[in-house]
Amino acid sequence: MVDTVIVESDSGPVSAVSWPAIIAGGLVAAAMTLLLLALGAGIGFSVVSPWSGLPDITTTKAATVGGIFMAVTAVMSSALGGYITGRLRVRWATSTRPDEVYFRDSAHGVLAWAFATVMGAALLASAATVVSGGAAAGAG
Repeated sequence: MVDTVIVESDSGPVSAVSWPAIIAGGLVAAAMTLLLLALGAGIGFSVVSPWSGLPDITTTKAATVGGIFMAVTAVMSSALGGYITGRLRVRWATSTRPDEVYFRDSAHGVLAWAFATVMGAALLASAATVVSGGAAAGAG
């Protein structure tokens, strides 16, 4: 009697999405956003209010510079998060076409940005809930 051993060498389909890399990229993007916003507050962008009285040239310029700083912060944070995601992702098979690799890397960067955005919105929503709950308790 001969014993037969069957060995499976096919590991099955592998997902093209690397969630650990996306989560890491999203966390890096969120951390970079917080760091740059703290830098902006330290520079003094949080002190200037464009709604304090009549608009003058100084207030308009300060609001414009603050808006540009916010846009640059968002772009820099998203770029860093996407870059980290692309570098940490699982290496594609060598038979994958270059345009497919580019698309997958881009999709991972967009998913990292989306994850960081949803995470930031959830953080702001929870903070707003706590603040509004405290205001309602104080009014009552």
